[in-house]
Amino acid sequence: MYLIDTNIFLEAMLKRRHKDEGVEHRNTDLRDEIAVIDEMEFGLDFDDALQSYVAKKLHLEIISFDRHFDGVEGLTRLRPNDVLSSAKS
Repeated sequence: MYLIDTNIFLEAMLKRRHKDEGVEHRNTDLRDEIAVIDEMEFGLDFDDALQSYVAKKLHLEIISFDRHFDGVEGLTRLRPNDVLSSAKS
């Protein structure tokens, strides 16, 4: 399972007809959002830190073009092409 960077997710959703097909929605609570502040120590802004926190909490790899995720301890960033090329194999 992967967590997809918000920018990629939004671009993909704008192109899809069945927007919820294959997508699992997760909610965060106030405790999660407060814990995101610790993720900001890696130099991430709040939305990237939130995605990093959720990915690590759920043991997911993140799909993103954003290289900011590369410096985050305990997080693996994949580019969309990495996932698409392995799916074709």
